[in-house]
Amino acid sequence: MPNMQVVDRTGQELMLAELLDAGIPTVIVFVDPKGCTHCLELFPEIAQWQAKYHGNLNLLVLSTRLSPSDWEIADKAKVDNILEQSVYEAFESFEVPKIPSATVIHPSGTIWAPIAIGPEGIYDLLELASKR
Repeated sequence: MPNMQVVDRTGQELMLAELLDAGIPTVIVFVDPKGCTHCLELFPEIAQWQAKYHGNLNLLVLSTRLSPSDWEIADKAKVDNILEQSVYEAFESFEVPKIPSATVIHPSGTIWAPIAIGPEGIYDLLELASKR
């Protein structure tokens, strides 16, 4: 798995590998509110997925920098675990072809599934990963 520096909501810099859960798979959902208007519309669904799969999957949201209004939308939707990158490093490192999309990281740190694209693809990936 590509390891890179990300920033949490408080501004704390973290390495992505630090955020993996040793016991369960980690799903990273890639969004870019600046370049994808549908990404912000997906936030309520992401919050539902985080609640549904809590304890079975560690669901992280990796985004480009969010504006204050983007954060308001995330807060209203109750999305947790949003991480930011200042450039498209993660998208490039994970070879993300389109957004929104997602991948699954095995607890050992290896990429467990190819990139899933779009809300339906992400949901199918979540269902598959939660049954492993």
